[in-house]
Amino acid sequence: MAKQTRGSLRDLALQQVLLRFLIKHGFSCVDTPRGEVTRAGGEYIQPIHVAAELGDALILELLLKAGVDRDPLYHGCTPYEIAKAQDQNGSHSLCVKLLEDALTVKSEVL
Repeated sequence: MAKQTRGSLRDLALQQVLLRFLIKHGFSCVDTPRGEVTRAGGEYIQPIHVAAELGDALILELLLKAGVDRDPLYHGCTPYEIAKAQDQNGSHSLCVKLLEDALTVKSEVL
């Protein structure tokens, strides 16, 4: 039982980390774009874009585990492309790897 409680506490702590990230960056949900959403345009910044740009591998992993879309476009770029472009001497390498793996899994399923 103690092991299950520790796991539950860890999950709760990770949910709180994700919630703080969403609030800090103006998002209401893991899969909801920031700002007003209309049908025109079709590209809105989402939490996965921000995590990729910041190189926040923990948040990116939590978002992917939550089942968010792995490759939505924002200004014509996917989160993978954003992380790759921001990578300076390996600064975003873990994010790039997480997104590569996620995209590989997605293409294998299709």
